[in-house]
Amino acid sequence: MSTIRIACILMVITGTLAWIPYRNIEFVLTESFPKQLEVRINQSLQVTKHFFERKEVEVTVIGETRILKFVPYIAPMVATLPVIQDAIGTDYQWKRRLEWGISDAKHRREAEHDMLGIEASMRMITRNIANLDPNKNFSSESKMAIVHEVHTGLCDIVTKFAQRQSIFRKYPLVGMPILLALSSFVSLFVYMESAFVPDLARGSLISCKLYKTLFEYRPITVEARLHRLEIVDSMGTPINKRQPINQVLSKSFSEHYNQTMDNGSIRCRGGCRPFEGEYVYVCLRDPVARTEYDCHMRHEMYGCLFGYMEYVRYRVESAFADPIKLVGKTCSDEARNQPVQSTPTGYGWWTIMIHGAEAHTDLYGNVCDDWGACDAYIKVFIDGKEVFRTECRVNTHMPYFGEQYRSSRMHKAARITIEMWDEDSGWMGSPDALMLRWETTIDQLVSNGIKWGERGYWKNKIVTASSWKDEYPETFHPMILT
Repeated sequence: MSTIRIACILMVITGTLAWIPYRNIEFVLTESFPKQLEVRINQSLQVTKHFFERKEVEVTVIGETRILKFVPYIAPMVATLPVIQDAIGTDYQWKRRLEWGISDAKHRREAEHDMLGIEASMRMITRNIANLDPNKNFSSESKMAIVHEVHTGLCDIVTKFAQRQSIFRKYPLVGMPILLALSSFVSLFVYMESAFVPDLARGSLISCKLYKTLFEYRPITVEARLHRLEIVDSMGTPINKRQPINQVLSKSFSEHYNQTMDNGSIRCRGGCRPFEGEYVYVCLRDPVARTEYDCHMRHEMYGCLFGYMEYVRYRVESAFADPIKLVGKTCSDEARNQPVQSTPTGYGWWTIMIHGAEAHTDLYGNVCDDWGACDAYIKVFIDGKEVFRTECRVNTHMPYFGEQYRSSRMHKAARITIEMWDEDSGWMGSPDALMLRWETTIDQLVSNGIKWGERGYWKNKIVTASSWKDEYPETFHPMILT
């Protein structure tokens, strides 16, 4: 205990050593795609934003007037095409990326099939956009046919992302660069489509479909990116990261969280060091950003992990911000306000991480043991049936469990009970004593995973973090993380 106190004092005195050198971090969003591609996608989105800032784009109505102003639309569309092609890459490149991103051979074959379809659609789109050169002598009917071909190709690509059973939903980091680059092109194409084939444009609602798809991909991409982080203790043993991930994901999109990483409260130091005797540290590695940080001591681990994970979440959400805004400009209010996802069935899957507790007395305020501290363990019940029990933590008032339970398919309205017990609490092996009972629901657990007892000066406490994944009529399976 004295060693830990001395270390804490040193951390305060040498505070400048304790913070991440945030400004030196070079982030990329996916491991297999180069940093230059992220830059090119952002540049493409910027071109599209500049186009939409033009007054004539905002005020022109669908009809003959739009056709007269069609010429300026070609240049930004042609500028965005190479970005999509770079995101797809050559056959060799995207197959290598799939090998890196998808370990399951069956899923990789499925992804290869979809990538071949996307590649073929993009070749057809590129040829047809070149034929829309205003200097070429094409009749209006021919241009309408060309736009129809482009429209069909784009619909095919968007559908591969939008379907509930899409392989890219299971592995969102694989397809995310294509999806973001595609958004810039689609937002421009819908204006051109409206000029030549207004009925086709209004009937397909391709931009609205992409708009909804981007909203759906944002949270699953954040979760997949966070699962890329590697967390190990000083001996190299992996640490379960579900609890800090759950806590980061539980915050609403509008809620404030770290967006600059220039926050002195995040206690990490650059680089992981070898084992140092009594000093216990946690190593946080981010293979995507190629960075690693030393959390130094276990009691500071969560301040470091939460801050870093929140910033990773911010980076991914920022990448989706411009595409959502741009595609939303070409989607009608009526279509945009429809539910982003279909109505859940009411069933789904519940995950709870039992983090730790404070264990002092039984339910009536009596001390656990005449000669030592409590021997606590946790039980979890669904509708009165015990479904999970942690290991017992012997002779401690501050047990740390770090154990996770993931339910089978269940109804979200199920009654949840969590109990903390003291093993063999009395003299000569008398029955275990109940220390704290928590009657709750899934919604309450997701919003607040902490429960305090009511008796005694030193109150008992259970600390958890929960997440819920809805089931939809399309029988969408939970995301498979690699």
